[in-house]
Amino acid sequence: MSSTMRARTPPVDDVAGQRRRAWTGAGSPWSDALVVAAIATLVTGAGCWVPSATWDEGATVSAATRSWSELFALARTVDLVHLAWYATMHCWFDLVGYSPLALRAVSVLCVGATAGLVTVLGRMLLDRSAGLLAGAFFVLLPRVTLSATDGRSGAASAFVSVLLTLVLVTVAGRLLREQGEDPLGRRPRTTLLWTLYGIMAALAVVVFLHDALMLVVHAIAVAVWATRSPDRTASRRLAVGFVSAAGGAAVVCVPFVRMAAAQVGQVSWLHRPDLGTVKQIVVEQWFSADPPFAVLGVLLVGLGLARCWRERSTTGPLLVAWLLVPTIMLLAVSVVWTPVYQARYLAFCSPAVALLAAVAIRGWRPSRIVVVLVLAAVLAAPAYARQRTEEGKDTDWARVARESSAVRAAPRTTAALYGDVEGDADSTLDVIPLLYPDSFPGAVDCRAGRSADTRDTLFPSRRPLSQALRCARGHRTVWLVTTREDRAWRSRVVAALTSTGYRIDVPDRGGATSVMRFHRDHEHASARGR
Repeated sequence: MSSTMRARTPPVDDVAGQRRRAWTGAGSPWSDALVVAAIATLVTGAGCWVPSATWDEGATVSAATRSWSELFALARTVDLVHLAWYATMHCWFDLVGYSPLALRAVSVLCVGATAGLVTVLGRMLLDRSAGLLAGAFFVLLPRVTLSATDGRSGAASAFVSVLLTLVLVTVAGRLLREQGEDPLGRRPRTTLLWTLYGIMAALAVVVFLHDALMLVVHAIAVAVWATRSPDRTASRRLAVGFVSAAGGAAVVCVPFVRMAAAQVGQVSWLHRPDLGTVKQIVVEQWFSADPPFAVLGVLLVGLGLARCWRERSTTGPLLVAWLLVPTIMLLAVSVVWTPVYQARYLAFCSPAVALLAAVAIRGWRPSRIVVVLVLAAVLAAPAYARQRTEEGKDTDWARVARESSAVRAAPRTTAALYGDVEGDADSTLDVIPLLYPDSFPGAVDCRAGRSADTRDTLFPSRRPLSQALRCARGHRTVWLVTTREDRAWRSRVVAALTSTGYRIDVPDRGGATSVMRFHRDHEHASARGR
């Protein structure tokens, strides 16, 4: 019996070979993608609702909760580049309602879907092991886990960039097969795929304007692939098909790009590149200000680039261009025209980082790969945990909302004076009750002038402080909400309120946002009138 068992047991080398083949080739690519997507959704979605929302997310809520006519009117004035995102969130909020979780859920789903597509793309470009490793690295990237907690279009732009690349790789693979034909001798039909590519390229530009740089990335990859292919006919068809599809998308998007360029003033807060930009590129752009993970990430990406150069693989041109070209072009525009570079704008290139990391260790012994993955997970854990704290995005508005909602006041007797966000008179902390509707219950915003929807802007106009104070003095209770740094404006308001009989009944409890509540007895308030 024992001899029979030994006869049926394959040699050790065969077992290792079977395992290697299972790791590199067996299994459906879409089953792998579904598993990775599910894991990515669970990992990045955990605690995504915990961090306090930001002003940018307030812009999403302000735009997405308007009527369709008001939303399109807004886009003619500001934020045209985010119109597709706002329209998506408008539909989403109509379906599930607004909440901090609903605000981030679409980004979480986009991250999960992107991780699955990265897995498929890695397998198409290399093999199954590369796809699985790329999916794993993508989920671990701090920039990716952060984008899942952001109710903006960063995660969606990454999803669109990978999807567009998948279509390109599919059509290029069909054209550049040996002799450009299938086993039956028929030329591959690619017209439909090129049409799909053109439509998706136009959609990518509308979803996030910087995604237009993916066309440049793809142009470089197509040029290299066509040059290296021995089949000149297939190379010519690849080049002509790409130019036709990408050119058609570019022509369609010209009006959109021109209108968006006219609104470039909305990013006037960006500065021209300097020495600090180097840190943004190396650390923040992919690794979200997490230096320990950045060291490992840069090392793996460097190894991946070196391997692509050494092996002169067809994968190399695409990944190298995807990693470098968008950053270089945004920096160039920022130098010669107007600042447009910001680290988080390059989230759509994060799949290239994950794929290059996979290229770096693909083919290593399983034990070494496990060590690298475990090390990456350990180094990513602190950033992941920090991102999912209440102040993980450098605001404490969830705390402010929670504490203010616990302090009740009689209806129609409460006012609020919201200070500026970072000293910008067009951006005030009235975004807090927009993001957290239960905060400052019953409070009238005394600084608000014309409503945002009537002036086609994201937020209401601002009254002068003198008018705001007159409004506030007609109420028994006044909330004063300012940033910690806005000391001068806060001092003026405190002096004005205390001089007219108000006293502090809810003192400031510290934190990034200063919150105080003032109260005046009923008789004094009635004597003053509104």
